[in-house]
Order: sequence, then structure tokens, then C-alpha cells
Amino acid sequence: MKHASDPIYLNFLNIIWCRQPIQIEIDNVLLDCMILEDEILSNINATTTNLCIHQIDVDNYNNLVLEKLFSNKIFDVALDTNASKFEHM
Repeated sequence: MKHASDPIYLNFLNIIWCRQPIQIEIDNVLLDCMILEDEILSNINATTTNLCIHQIDVDNYNNLVLEKLFSNKIFDVALDTNASKFEHM
């Protein structure tokens, strides 16, 4: 975890306060905070907490976890319902 006592991170905070950082500045500071999909799968267990800032990342993470836990047990089921036939009153 990066903290304000880290001079590199503090400098990055000063940059983003004044202007949009360039990609290399972002990568130099935040790339170590990212975890790759294969790292998630190899390190996940019952006590793992993963923080995501975008809904798409949350959805992808949840899908990865489900696939790992239930790799041969997940399948799609088409349900025939009449829910779309009802009109709101």
C-alpha cells in the first residue's frame, strides 16, 4: 500500500493535483498495485479481499472466482418466463 510518507507516491499526488499525469508516471507509481488475472487465480482463497474501482472489474473478478470454485459446475440455463408479458399498471 502506498502512503503519503512514500516520496515517490507523494510526488505523484502532487503531479495529479496540478495536471493529468502521463502514462509512464502512472505506470511507475501504480503498476505494482495491479494484479494480473493469473495472479488472482493462483493466490485466491477464502480470506482474499480484492478491491476494484470499476464495476466491470468487479464483474470480471467475480466471474474468475466462480470459475475457479465451480469450474465444471457452471452452465447456462434458458428460462421461459412470462415476466416480459406483464405490463406495469
